[in-house]
Amino acid sequence: MADRPDRDPLRSELEGLPCFWLYLGWRRAQAFYRPYLEEGTNPQRMYVLGLVAQNGELGVTALARALDLDVGTVSGLLSRMEREGLVERRRAAENRLEVRVRMTPAGRARYRRVAAALEAVDARLLRALKPRDVATLKRIAETLSRETATKESS
Repeated sequence: MADRPDRDPLRSELEGLPCFWLYLGWRRAQAFYRPYLEEGTNPQRMYVLGLVAQNGELGVTALARALDLDVGTVSGLLSRMEREGLVERRRAAENRLEVRVRMTPAGRARYRRVAAALEAVDARLLRALKPRDVATLKRIAETLSRETATKESS
């Protein structure tokens, strides 16, 4: 590997590390999304907007579970989105401990503009990846999710 002239010898030291490939995959995924999303929108925000658009109103805990994030991370994300006028949060009438999220008109407009772009990203990915590659990605993500859940609970 390191003796190939087109290969960086330092990089070859990293190629045996699974975490390096996850890092590289994440960087490539971000670069893949970037041209499709308008300024200030990232995949996490799109997933939030999409889930709220499809469900009308969701609890913060339900969003956190769906996105596989902790509630604190989702709350920070929602705070930024709320400041931008994309979503609003309110206490649920039936349970004052529960915080519900709904989209504002500005959030709906942003979602409509960017939803087609997100569909285009997925379509491009599905053209680039074989079905077995998609299945492998899902299997790896599920394995990592189980592994991190096991480590966090012990």
